[in-house]
Amino acid sequence: YTGEQHKHAVEGLNILREKGVSVDLNIISAGYGLIKETDQIADYDLTFSNKKDFPKDCDIITWSKRLRIQENVIKAISNYDIVFFLLGKDYLTALNLPLNLTSITPKMVFFTTKRLMASLRNKMAGTFSCFVDSSVTKDVRGNSLGGVTARKGYMIESFANNVTPGDLVRICARTSIPDAESIITSYIYK
Repeated sequence: YTGEQHKHAVEGLNILREKGVSVDLNIISAGYGLIKETDQIADYDLTFSNKKDFPKDCDIITWSKRLRIQENVIKAISNYDIVFFLLGKDYLTALNLPLNLTSITPKMVFFTTKRLMASLRNKMAGTFSCFVDSSVTKDVRGNSLGGVTARKGYMIESFANNVTPGDLVRICARTSIPDAESIITSYIYK
């Protein structure tokens, strides 16, 4: 993966690792399903954003079910206190929300546009899901946060630059979703 979102997200994760935070990166792939950052894969040209890539009898949900994306995401997030989702509309569709979380309760943070927030809040009702507005185009200094897709990577990198391991513990201890959203957002725009 070579896009700006991926590059900046990986940079953010590396910053967190340098601070001693244990983090993993999982990628929802239209070709392979859920993959880890260390998985070796062949080149492919398939995306959930291009419906022409799917067989005629498939839509995004049908294809994602074949790839067992939701099932594998639930397994992957089960051991984490906090999980960040940097997904566009079609990849959120592939996730087939709501996630059926029965015995696990990670805090989930979705970087998404205001346009999608209300729908996602409804789908994720009953879970500890925070939403960060990824439609903001500039940081507090007026610097561009990149295009629509790249912006989420810049935001996670900015969060990583500004947060400490202790801050993450405090975020995970929050019981109020608006409070957690406010704190997370404050670390992005410092």
